[in-house]
Amino acid sequence: MALSPVSPSVRESRERGSGRPPVGSPDVTRANAPPAGSRLRGRWNPGDLFYGGAPYLGDGYPQDYVATLEALKALDVDVLVGGHGPPVRGRAVLDQAQQYIRTYWDQVTGFHARGLSLDEALQQLDLSGFERWALFQLGNPEVLRLEVSRMYHVLDGGS
Repeated sequence: MALSPVSPSVRESRERGSGRPPVGSPDVTRANAPPAGSRLRGRWNPGDLFYGGAPYLGDGYPQDYVATLEALKALDVDVLVGGHGPPVRGRAVLDQAQQYIRTYWDQVTGFHARGLSLDEALQQLDLSGFERWALFQLGNPEVLRLEVSRMYHVLDGGS
């Protein structure tokens, strides 16, 4: 299947009470309807998901990623084209992203609920099993700090 630019004909973005889309970008999920007789092509643009590893979670709404990924999995698409990285075939990357984000978010939510400081949360964070996939995060302590700090900000009611 050759990929060619397609202009978006349907934009799916679940708005929340705050008026923000489910992830950090205003162009989160698009379903592109091709000409009659063609197969549906989908493009999802959170940027980093298809960059070869875990998405950067330091500037979005991590708690909404999992639901957004689930909605994306429900679309009838063959190829996913992110804002970065090569096109991806299949849904395995979506499953892995959901598992990673759930694991990460659940831990940080628990740390926050227990009143742990940012430094304490970073010391206790355990992303075992994601070492190869979250190489960018785990290889850069400042990235983890930015991500966990963002999650704490969201949990404190920030936008």
